[in-house]
Amino acid sequence: TQWLITGRRVEGVKAVDVTTGKLFDVRARMVLATGGPWNNSLRSGLKSLQASPLRWLKAINLVTRVQGTGQAAVGVRSTMPGGRIPGFIFFTPWQGRTIIGTTYIPYQGSPDGLQVTEQEIQSMIDEINTALPALILRRADVLFAHVGLLPAKNENPAALEPHFKLIDHSRE
Repeated sequence: TQWLITGRRVEGVKAVDVTTGKLFDVRARMVLATGGPWNNSLRSGLKSLQASPLRWLKAINLVTRVQGTGQAAVGVRSTMPGGRIPGFIFFTPWQGRTIIGTTYIPYQGSPDGLQVTEQEIQSMIDEINTALPALILRRADVLFAHVGLLPAKNENPAALEPHFKLIDHSRE
C-alpha cells in the first residue's frame, strides 16, 4: 500500500493481507520495483527519490490470414519512416497464419488504457503493402492485433532499451 522510507532509503513496503485485510510491514535490505509499465505509478510515492519517468514504446503485431512463408520467418526492409526498429517488417508463420510486425510507437499514459486503434492497424497495413506490394494486405486479412509495452531509451524515446535498469536510490 506504500513505501517504508527512512531518510532517502526505501527499506520496505507496507502490505495488506488480502485474506484478513490486516496491514503489515515487510522490511528488506533491498527493494526491487518490478512493475514493468506500472513502475512510473509505483515510483510516484517516492517523490524525494524520483528519477526521470521511464518511457515506453507501444509494440504492435498483426495476426493475419496470410500464408506462404512456409516454416521460415522472413524480414523485409521497410522504406516508410516511422517507428519500425531497425527498419524491417517480419513475417512469422504461426498456426497456419502469419504474424506481421513489430511496429513501435512512443506511448504515454496509463498501461491500463493500452489498446490498438484502427488508425494504427491501417498505418501498419499501408507500410506492409509499401514494403511488399505483391501481398495486397487488406483490413479483412487482419484477424487481430496484439499489443504490449516495452521500455524505450530515455535519450531516444523512439528506440528500444536493450538492457534492464536497476536504479540504486541509496547511491543517487
